[in-house]
Amino acid sequence: MTIGGFLRDFPPLTTLTQNKVKFEFSEACERSFQELKDRLTSAMVLTLPEGTDGFAIYFEASRVGLGCMLMHHEVSVEILEQKVRRLRNKEIASVKVLWRNHLVKGATWEVEADMKSRYPHLFPSTPIQA
Repeated sequence: MTIGGFLRDFPPLTTLTQNKVKFEFSEACERSFQELKDRLTSAMVLTLPEGTDGFAIYFEASRVGLGCMLMHHEVSVEILEQKVRRLRNKEIASVKVLWRNHLVKGATWEVEADMKSRYPHLFPSTPIQA
């Protein structure tokens, strides 16, 4: 079992594993540990899909194995934050999206251009300055 986004979601714990870092289990480490423990010990519940919307199958194949995921169409509610991220020599505009029936902690970062094309109602048009 893997926990996606471990480095991103639990930085206090990941810094403890680095070389030449003094081991100090702080309050932030305790909170991160409790969150990780909750994620690892909570059972996922499978339910029948609602509605008649289609489903998408995402997969990633490599020499090591094959990973698959069955996804249903989610409805975005609002854009929480916008950021431009630099990846090597490329800048990518991204937005933090809150999805319906998700907690704020369950918000995800998505590529802004993709979100604008799929959910234009979330991006109010700005008037052109003369």
